Amino acid sequence: AWRPAAAAMLLVAGFAAAATEVPGYQEHKYAHDLLLQWLERAEPDGTVIAYAGSNKPYPLFGPRLQHRVEMVPAGGDPGRRWFTWDDDGAMAFLDGRGRGWYRNLGLLGVEYVVLVGEAGREGAWVRAQPHRYRRVTFHGPHELWRVLPSDPRDAVQRRRGRSGRSG
Repeated sequence: AWRPAAAAMLLVAGFAAAATEVPGYQEHKYAHDLLLQWLERAEPDGTVIAYAGSNKPYPLFGPRLQHRVEMVPAGGDPGRRWFTWDDDGAMAFLDGRGRGWYRNLGLLGVEYVVLVGEAGREGAWVRAQPHRYRRVTFHGPHELWRVLPSDPRDAVQRRRGRSGRSG
């Protein structure tokens, strides 16, 4: 008869101990992530961050949810970055090139891009275009890149591309 009572007391004690540990864990869960620490120290509230290569952007919002985090379409209207029941929003993410993605970053006011791992084509675009992006820091599989203002060379290349087409 005493065993069930003892087991119940141990269970209650275990839950009480866990309840005091969880808030402490949540507070320090990302304390080791240097990239998140850098964002917290260096960037003001409201910083706009895009991410690629992962579907777990939540830490980028910051501990007070002070940053805006965007998943940026590769082409087309950046307003199509949200999925709706009556629209195939997937096309905005499937179609596109680096230039369209860079344009959409600008239209959404993105200041930084966080790449996780290789980060697919977005990672390739960022790493191959030093006139558009500058790596700020990294930690583990995460890289933080600043989105640079539009480079005058982009406009020159667009004009050359149009003048060289027949048509």
